[in-house]
Amino acid sequence: MDNRITPIGSPLFTKTVLSSQSWLYRHPDYDSPKETQALKGHRFCVYKDHHAWSYGQLISPLKGSSVSGYVGWMDKAALGGVTTVSHRVTALAAPIFNNADIKSAVAEILPLGALIAIAPHDDKFAKCELGYIPKIYIAEDEEGFEQDFVKVAEAHIGRPYIWAGISSEGLDCSGLVLSSLRATGRDAPRDADMQEADLGETVSQANKRGDLVFWPGHVGIMLDDITLLHANAYHMRVASEPLAEAVMRIGAIRTVKRLS
Repeated sequence: MDNRITPIGSPLFTKTVLSSQSWLYRHPDYDSPKETQALKGHRFCVYKDHHAWSYGQLISPLKGSSVSGYVGWMDKAALGGVTTVSHRVTALAAPIFNNADIKSAVAEILPLGALIAIAPHDDKFAKCELGYIPKIYIAEDEEGFEQDFVKVAEAHIGRPYIWAGISSEGLDCSGLVLSSLRATGRDAPRDADMQEADLGETVSQANKRGDLVFWPGHVGIMLDDITLLHANAYHMRVASEPLAEAVMRIGAIRTVKRLS
């Protein structure tokens, strides 16, 4: 049994994440280790409540996904009733303005992969519960997926390294893989060891764009036959470097997986 993805008890109800990003904790305590992150519009299946906290399991934001979400504790204040979502954020960061005017105040900024419900407004803006979002930043939930997950990952270059993060405001190595694949409509397990076990086919060398390179507890993405892209604590950001340099610093590669 994997305690990261196996909940204890019986589900009570399902909630929706309200804030742009919310942390899932190992224990009902802000000083507890963070397990992962959920984004606005993602669903959370609640198994029990404890004071200001809810224990449960995240549900994949991709319809039809069979990938099990992470289990942990979330602040009740970050959760609300189940809402219908219609659109997905396709930009790394999507500002929501108070009015249908780019000069108006910004109410909130949503990360790549957040889910919202919108109503038409005009040819440039859509209206959502928080205000007005430029249409260029969103696509219908089951449409408008990017074709190249490596292109999505590259767009994150320079973003900060944040342990357990999956958002474009900051993420870890496996969070970069997860977020980039989800932007193409393909789901993935949360952690590097799970991704190593479940994604793609094992190959002998990392020499093709999109190859996933695994070390114990770490994963990176090949940009070409020599360059590795990864969110890492050495650079404290998403960075690219020659694979050979990463190997010298991290150690021998354990596995290379190639996605079909």
